[in-house]
Amino acid sequence: MSIQLKNIKKSFVNNKAKNTVLNKISLDINDNELVAIMGRSGAGKSTLLNIIGCLDNSDEGEYLLDGKNINEMSNSELSTIRNEKFGFIMQDFALIEDETVKHNIMLPTYFSKNKKKYDCEKIAKTLGIKKLLDTKASLLSGGEKQRTAIARALINDPKYIIADEPTGALDSKNAELIMDTIIELNKLGKTIIIVTHDENVAKKCQRIIYISDGNLKAE
Repeated sequence: MSIQLKNIKKSFVNNKAKNTVLNKISLDINDNELVAIMGRSGAGKSTLLNIIGCLDNSDEGEYLLDGKNINEMSNSELSTIRNEKFGFIMQDFALIEDETVKHNIMLPTYFSKNKKKYDCEKIAKTLGIKKLLDTKASLLSGGEKQRTAIARALINDPKYIIADEPTGALDSKNAELIMDTIIELNKLGKTIIIVTHDENVAKKCQRIIYISDGNLKAE
């Protein structure tokens, strides 16, 4: 298994009240899977995604990534893993608006020692944004911004792609184009985990994981 979560528990304190967001979640994700995580707002989807992507840590339980225990790693080691093993695609694109498309795509490489990187122009051409490389992100359409975000997610050749509502801010045509791109990336060997409210997006994945009130439901 590439990703193994064992009895993961996560709580937050709000107004002195403890709120359990994830309740002993156990989950395995294989190499080259395309997985959707679904659930209502507040169900724990994004928290689970953040733990998988090493953006947050659990209070209890064990997380094995490629056989290595994430809970035992230092902040520096986790930073390296986030940069080199994961590519992140966010609903709000998370681009630097005043910078060019090229700068946004190349950003992860500035913090990486990983010598295996994709060619920026090649990725941009594949995603249909090569002519926009010198354009500021603020001038892009929603679909162009999301394709830029996908290019940025790919630039360090990560094994895993984490996508949090990747089509949520897009119209139906662009949403379909982005999902087609994600499916092609999966065919190229990427393990992809998507949080989505959209059943049409989820149905295009190989497996759907349902979460409700911090608990996994039967798949």
